[in-house]
Amino acid sequence: MTVQEIDPKRARTPPVWDYGLNKQSTNSRPPSSQGSGLLLSEKFGHSVVPQPEVLQQVLYPTNEELKHKILTYRNYINSLIITNSNDSTQPSVLPDSEILENRPLLVITGPEYIKDGTQAKRCAQWIAAITGKRNYKVVGEMDGVLEEEITPLFSPLKSTDRKDLLVTMRTNLSEYGNGDNDQAIMSYEIQYGIPICRVLLTELAQYCPLVGELSDTLTPQYVSDLYCIGLLSHTYTESQLHRELASGVSYPVGFQVYGETENAFNHKLQSSIDAIYSTSQEHHFLSVTKLGSVAVIGTTGNSDTFLILKLNSDQQDSYLEDIASLVELLQEHIVEKFVKIGRPDIKIMLDIGSIDNEDTYKYKEKLLSQILANSSVSRYILGVIVDSGDSYLPETLDLEEESQSISGPPQRFDHRELRQSLFKNAGKTHEKLDRCFFANRLLQRLVELSQKRRSKNK
Repeated sequence: MTVQEIDPKRARTPPVWDYGLNKQSTNSRPPSSQGSGLLLSEKFGHSVVPQPEVLQQVLYPTNEELKHKILTYRNYINSLIITNSNDSTQPSVLPDSEILENRPLLVITGPEYIKDGTQAKRCAQWIAAITGKRNYKVVGEMDGVLEEEITPLFSPLKSTDRKDLLVTMRTNLSEYGNGDNDQAIMSYEIQYGIPICRVLLTELAQYCPLVGELSDTLTPQYVSDLYCIGLLSHTYTESQLHRELASGVSYPVGFQVYGETENAFNHKLQSSIDAIYSTSQEHHFLSVTKLGSVAVIGTTGNSDTFLILKLNSDQQDSYLEDIASLVELLQEHIVEKFVKIGRPDIKIMLDIGSIDNEDTYKYKEKLLSQILANSSVSRYILGVIVDSGDSYLPETLDLEEESQSISGPPQRFDHRELRQSLFKNAGKTHEKLDRCFFANRLLQRLVELSQKRRSKNK
């Protein structure tokens, strides 16, 4: 018996750990009447994903510095939500008196959902720059007009985020129809793979606090340790599965209220109130553990919750009165029920959507100014959600980091294959930067409004 020698010149192909699905469905189902449509076959690019514990702790772990930073932001945001709570078990980053004195506005910005990894990183760098955490120099060939518009985007605001604004980034990876493909049959996280998405979020978390969508009930097991806030769409506020999920996460969760008609809005508002109360309670249910086994899971409840009100896009002069009366009715309606869970009031975030032109900016800026100047309403306002668009820097330009004023240098990962897949363009680059320009301008205005609100409360 002879032993076959291995040719050292033969090229060895390393495995590619993408775990993504890039094959399109043929829209065919098996002829059997037992076919459920849940097909694990080659035509769908069936790929086994490792257990959450393996992905988080072994393959793509976070360092201790990043863990501490995330926990610090979580505790700080908790303190903003429950400023009057008597629960001494919840640690706060700042003394209660300092939190009450400063009362910074919480801002959630970024794209509606992530379409391109490169632009998502630019968004995180933009947030780090305007909050004074990092200093960047825009490099590349620019004409005078472009340079005049781009350079202020990556310059600090007039104030730090800790005193007036706490700026976070929305990272929705669960949206269907991402990119330019309206016929997409899967979300970004499924198309490109959970490992790639975890590497992306780990990169982004080094620049700013992250806000995650909780629409999918399984993927938070893989990336939830990187989130500081969770958002739940109005589509899922009545879902018991999502209420159970929100009751078990270790960060605040916001419930969106939206309805196209008055009856629909009132119904969703009541559903969101019920969801907040349900989320604060203990739950026991079947789920998949981080080791991949099925078990009965128990949660202790999550009282760090708030409502998200989407402001009407119609330019109505009477909208301030509508908001004021709504807030008053809301607090009267819930006070008796929520005192039992240690919540004397419910905080509200205002979702103003995107700003594409000067008229829209003037209207929404005026509306926010009136709301935050009204002391009876402003005391319940936690912050603002602003859609800053998909694009933050043209392809022809780059950012050169000059120094770090608060954070240290970003951690570098040696996951070369994943990084190459992550930072390649997923589609055509969106050159339109208007939403980012207007969002940056509005954030500067919010600094001024936050300072005025704080001075009134002294």
